[in-house]
Amino acid sequence: MSELPFQVIKFTGDVEDSRNFSPSEKVARDVAKWWCDRGADNRAAIKNTATGAIEKFHREGEDVLSEKSGEVLDECPGCAKLRIEGAGKDRDIKAWQGRYASLAAKIKKKAVDEGAWQLANEIFEFWKVQCDHPRSIFDVDVFNFIYPMIERYGMEMNYKAVRGAAYDPYTTKNRNGREVRHDGIDLIYRNGPKFEAFCNKAERPWRPELYMKQSQP
Repeated sequence: MSELPFQVIKFTGDVEDSRNFSPSEKVARDVAKWWCDRGADNRAAIKNTATGAIEKFHREGEDVLSEKSGEVLDECPGCAKLRIEGAGKDRDIKAWQGRYASLAAKIKKKAVDEGAWQLANEIFEFWKVQCDHPRSIFDVDVFNFIYPMIERYGMEMNYKAVRGAAYDPYTTKNRNGREVRHDGIDLIYRNGPKFEAFCNKAERPWRPELYMKQSQP
């Protein structure tokens, strides 16, 4: 037997259609209103499984009324349905967030174990200083931008691309006169040609020993 305290019983005419359990009276009333809104012959009843009390609902015109108290359930026809659907979407979003967090944790663990996380973080910390983004946070999304370029071009070229963004950034000016530097990780690492363009912006002659960690192979 369900532990949820409210049961919604739905009828089409005098024929029972289905039963559902709800966690609260508010949710149960939303379901009852949504069911009654679907058709003039639809009726519903809410049963409190703890006390056995039953409240019945039916539709009159555009309103859904409680047969027990004469109360008209609030909101427009269909609003309860939209809120129920919204609650379902919220559950879907939370489930997706849980799956994403689990996947991110697995990616990070694998990257840490293989040393890839540390290399990408090294480039990220260099970018934070060079491009003056001290509040930026290194996470799986940033790792997924940087590490493929490390695999493709090597560490030195990644230092060079970041240095190019710092040395010769693309800038625009807002209408209020504020200058905006376009030197974000998502721009530098957007694709191979963009990455190479930033490498070509670094000062010449390029002296990697001024920037790269000496311990880096």
